Amino acid sequence: MILEIRYCECQATEPDGSPSELRPEFLERSHLLRVGLADEGRGYASSPELTIGFKLTPLPESPGAFAFNFAGRYAAGNQSSTGSGEVLLSGDQWINLFGSHHEGQQGSQLSGVAVRLVEVGDF
Repeated sequence: MILEIRYCECQATEPDGSPSELRPEFLERSHLLRVGLADEGRGYASSPELTIGFKLTPLPESPGAFAFNFAGRYAAGNQSSTGSGEVLLSGDQWINLFGSHHEGQQGSQLSGVAVRLVEVGDF
């Protein structure tokens, strides 16, 4: 399995949308970081803008589903956002983890971080 992480200085989802309905603009503009997963399901990934630590636990009652515990920080330009928690990941579905929305003198400043799991042969 590969964990794909997308992050961008743009809005990941619509304000009233679900965490799994990412905006096409986010998918087009975002940076992509791919992380191979070790057997124990723990990992850490970083880039100049993003750091995230995580633990992935299979859910025996739901084959193909995983509990994803994470803590991360995304910093770009003069803004940053952090997030931590647990979400359910399953079957090639993107989930918006965290982001920010700030109103400033230059207008709206947005950011977003999303993840999904893919099989090694699928990407």
